[in-house]
Amino acid sequence: MKNIVSICILAVASTLCFSACEKEEKGGLGEGRVQEVELRAPVDGSTVTLAENSDGLEFKWSEATVSNGTLAFYTVVFDKVSGDFSQPLMSRRPDKLGSATVLTVPRMTLDSLARTLGATVGNPVDIKWTVHASTGINSAVAKQPFNLKLEVTQDQQGDMLLTAADQMMDALITYFLDGMPLDVWGEYYPRRNTFWDGASTVWGQGAAFSGYTALKSMGEHDPALKAKYATLYDNRLLTSIDKFRNQRQGGPEGYAVFPGGGDERFYDDNVWIGLDMVDLYMLTDDTKYLERAKLVWDFVLSGTNDLMGGGVHWKEGDKGKNTCSTAPAAVLGAKLYQATNEQVYLDKAKEFYHWVKDRLQDPEDKLYWDNMKLSDPSNPGSTVIIDKTKFTYNAGQPVQAAVLLYEITGDNQYLTDAQETAESAYKRWFKPYHSAALGEEIVMWTDNNVWFNAILLRGYIELCHVDNNEKYVQAYRKIMQHAWMSPARDVQTNLLNNDFKANGPRPESGILYQGACVEMLARLADFEAKK
Repeated sequence: MKNIVSICILAVASTLCFSACEKEEKGGLGEGRVQEVELRAPVDGSTVTLAENSDGLEFKWSEATVSNGTLAFYTVVFDKVSGDFSQPLMSRRPDKLGSATVLTVPRMTLDSLARTLGATVGNPVDIKWTVHASTGINSAVAKQPFNLKLEVTQDQQGDMLLTAADQMMDALITYFLDGMPLDVWGEYYPRRNTFWDGASTVWGQGAAFSGYTALKSMGEHDPALKAKYATLYDNRLLTSIDKFRNQRQGGPEGYAVFPGGGDERFYDDNVWIGLDMVDLYMLTDDTKYLERAKLVWDFVLSGTNDLMGGGVHWKEGDKGKNTCSTAPAAVLGAKLYQATNEQVYLDKAKEFYHWVKDRLQDPEDKLYWDNMKLSDPSNPGSTVIIDKTKFTYNAGQPVQAAVLLYEITGDNQYLTDAQETAESAYKRWFKPYHSAALGEEIVMWTDNNVWFNAILLRGYIELCHVDNNEKYVQAYRKIMQHAWMSPARDVQTNLLNNDFKANGPRPESGILYQGACVEMLARLADFEAKK
C-alpha cells in the first residue's frame, strides 16, 4: 500500500479553522454561546481491531449546550497524534444536517485511515479525534481530544477504491448539491449563475445518479455504508432526478434536459437513467425503480421507426440514428428481460444490437462509428451519410449488450463480438504511462472524456464476469488508484481533474466527470469485493 498517504485526506469546504476555535467563542446571549462537548466513546486510549466482519465503529459525544437554546451542529475530525486539527486527515458530519451526537464510521474507511499513517498487519497506529460544535455563528471544540489505536487485519486492494468512492460522493453532495435551488445537481463547482440557477443538464444529473447507483451496489459489502446510502441518498436523489420528467407536447413521459414542461428530450439521456433504474430494481427488488425503467423504455421506443432500417434516434425531432442511443437501448432491453423474463424486451434488445452492429460497426477494427443520417432529411430514399468518429463509450455499450445477449442466449457469436471490440478499444485508447504516484508502469487512456471512459468500463466489467480476463478491469483499477493518489486530486475538495496526468486540480469541475469518477471507483470496488 505504498504511497497511500493521500488517500483519506478529506477537507469539506466548510472545514474548520481550529486555530480560531481552541477557546469558546465570545458572544452575547442572543448569539448563542456554545459550551464545549465531552467525548464519550470510544474511550480515550482504546485499541480497535479492524476485523473484516465489523459493521463500523461508533463515535459518541455529549450534546452541546447553547446559551440561547438553539441547536448545535457537529463535525467529527480525525488527525495524527502530532497534529493540531488545522489540516485534519478526515472530517465527517454525523448525518445530513450534522445534528446527531453519534457517528458510525465504516470499517473500510477506518482501515484506509490507518494505512494512511503507515499501519500494517501487526503494526497498529495512533490517531486522535475531537468534535467541533457550531451554531453557524459561535462554536466550540471538545476540550480534550481522545486518542485511538487502530489495528488493521488484512490487505485489501478494494478498500482504497471503496473509501475513495464514498468520500468523493460526500464531496459531490457538498459542492454540487447542498444549497442548490430545487435540490438538483449543479453543473459546475465553483457554481455559475447560469440557466435554471446553475442546474446541470439531465446528462450531468444522470452521471451523478449513475455514481449513486454504483455506490448502492458497492454498499452491499459494508453494512455501515449500506445504511448510510439508504439514509442520506435514496429518497433525495430519486426525487431530484424525477424533477426532470415531463410529457412534452403530449408525448410519452420522459426525462427532459432541464426541469421544465417544454424542455427538449434526448433518447440517449433517458436510456442512461433507465439503465440505472433497472439496476436498482435488480439490487433492491423495489418496484418504484422498475416502473421508471419501463417509463424510459416506452419513451425510447417512441424514438424508433423504419427510417434507415431501424435504430433509435438521438433526440426528439432529430433525423439521425446513433450508436449512443441504440446500443444502450439494447443493453436496457436485455436487462429488462433479465428482470422480468418478458420476451418482448429480449426481442427488441436483439433487434437494436444487430441494427447497430450491421450498420455502424467498422468491419476493420470492430469499433463503432458515431451515427448515420440521410443526406436529405425530408427524403427517406436519399443517400445515407455515416459519421465515422469513434468514441470509447460507443465501444463500451456494444460490448455490454453482446455479453448480456450471450448470457441469455448462449450464442457464442455474441461473446466473440464482445471480445473483439473490447480488445480493439484497449489497443486504440490505452497506452503505457509511468505513474509517479504509484511508483510503477501502468496504462493510461488517451481520451480524457472521463464519462465516456466510465461507460466503456461497464462493458469491460460485464465481459470479465463471463470470460474471467481481468486485463481491462485491472488497467482501470490502476488508473483510478493513480488519479486518487496523484496531484490530479484536489485534497481540499476530493474532486478530480478530468486529465488524470495533470500536475494539479482544475480550477473548475463539472458534475458529469465527477459523477463518472464516483461510478468507476464504486464499480471497481464492487468488482474487487465480489471476487
